Amino acid sequence: MINIVITILLFNVLIVLFKLFAKLKIDNLQALTINYLTVAFFCFLYSDKKMTLTEIVNEEWFYYSIILGFLFISTFYFFAYSSQKTGVAVTTISNKVSVIIPVAFALVLYPTSNISIVKFFGFFLAIIGIYFSVFSNNISIKKKYVWIILFIFFGQGILDVIFNHVVQTFLKKISFYFLTILFINAFCFGVFFVLMRHFNNVASIKLNNLFFGIIFALPNLFSIIYFIKALNELNSAVVYSIVNVGIVVTTSLIGVLFYNEKLTKTNWLGIIISSLAICLLI
Repeated sequence: MINIVITILLFNVLIVLFKLFAKLKIDNLQALTINYLTVAFFCFLYSDKKMTLTEIVNEEWFYYSIILGFLFISTFYFFAYSSQKTGVAVTTISNKVSVIIPVAFALVLYPTSNISIVKFFGFFLAIIGIYFSVFSNNISIKKKYVWIILFIFFGQGILDVIFNHVVQTFLKKISFYFLTILFINAFCFGVFFVLMRHFNNVASIKLNNLFFGIIFALPNLFSIIYFIKALNELNSAVVYSIVNVGIVVTTSLIGVLFYNEKLTKTNWLGIIISSLAICLLI
């Protein structure tokens, strides 16, 4: 359980950094792209073996790493875009409620006798709690942006399913070489998006974006390491549920305590339901 707690805390560090990025007008996509390169570099240093290109391509997880690399950067890219076009609330709901996809797949593909009726009820409360925690009365979606919301929902869900499949099937311990290849792929796709925006005059490339991307890399790397440890330690359906609910609850409280953000009665109800869900899932 300590790995889940550390994962949630590190995700909160990342969210605080994102808030700092917004304040300093850092381009999220550029920072995240260089972050992936930095993470890949550190993973390579910690790899316990060096592999040739042929050996890498022949690894069973290689093609999964390409798909995951694309989903890592593209889901985030559209998350940021949707936040601007449809609002943070509806984007966050789409992103976090997608947890039902990996949870459902985990229960079917990796069944365990440890999942009781109480935990099933906890999964149900987790979804309700997430929804209410970020709900806003101002939610509205223009038809032309519906596809983005659907992409975030299914993109994040599919990403979690594939990542969990790789961990359950191939990574019974942390494989820094897999993470190296995964994040190199994410970096390559990120470079494509950055250059596309640069040449379309959407955002110019600036050094300060790259600097903060390097800072972002360290907590990002360790959040993934401890998340993988949690997936190897507990039932993955439980891990995904607790982590997603825990992130929503803690970020909401951080917003209230440190950023003077206001929560509605519905949001507080969501936090209470989410807390109950965590108690049932533990």
